[in-house]
Amino acid sequence: GAGAGADYDGTLIKLAGITAPPTIDDLPGLTFVNAAPVVDGVGQSSGALGFDGVDDQVVITNSANVIPGGASFTVETWIKPDAALTPWAGIISNKPTTAGEYGDGINILFRADLTLRTDIGWGSGYGTAEAPAVDLLDGQWHHVAVVYDHAALTFTTYVDGQAGTPLDMPAAYVGNTNDLRFGND
Repeated sequence: GAGAGADYDGTLIKLAGITAPPTIDDLPGLTFVNAAPVVDGVGQSSGALGFDGVDDQVVITNSANVIPGGASFTVETWIKPDAALTPWAGIISNKPTTAGEYGDGINILFRADLTLRTDIGWGSGYGTAEAPAVDLLDGQWHHVAVVYDHAALTFTTYVDGQAGTPLDMPAAYVGNTNDLRFGND
């Protein structure tokens, strides 16, 4: 639960004002879709969520509360995909749900060739920050982070500490109020 003191830097997002890993019940607006199972724990930092890559997802309503516009941010997660991974399976996204529309959202997903793709939108367009070449299907856990630098207008993808090619953005990420989805894109 929430408490006073230093911020807890969680696996997925930095949770301001929380000093210990939150439980699922501590996260308002959280919805499980198609029963994304909790694996090896109860949804806290000691556990992981397992997704089928087809239709499972966890949704946090109003992503402006999590990934605000007008400021730098980092979104990070641990992934361990397997050979059954569905091409174009989503990992984390707050992009609009209309097909082909990116607006001011971010999108972390697997391409058709099962390599990592990270996108960011700035309202009038979007671009892709190329991820480093890392074998994600090696049966190991991989740390993935995307970093938006508001002052420099860059978006960079990191896998296991290796930086990919940063995207130089022509305009700033301004945020949105779309749902933040973990799992299915």
